[in-house]
Amino acid sequence: MTDTIMEIVVWAFLLTGIAVCICAGFALVALLTHVVTQWLWVKLKAAYSLKELSDAVRAWEQQKNTGDTEQ
Repeated sequence: MTDTIMEIVVWAFLLTGIAVCICAGFALVALLTHVVTQWLWVKLKAAYSLKELSDAVRAWEQQKNTGDTEQ
């Protein structure tokens, strides 16, 4: 009887430990996904800002080269 209870307790601890490891793995994947997504979002915003700046400089240079003095 004691052996059966001991075996049930051991299996319960073992399965609980496996479940905790799986949940921790999923949490780690979710955190990593969030960090990568935020990093990519920052890079995307920076690239868009650089494109806007590049377009503005290109327009200014074109205006300067055509001799157009209106602003």
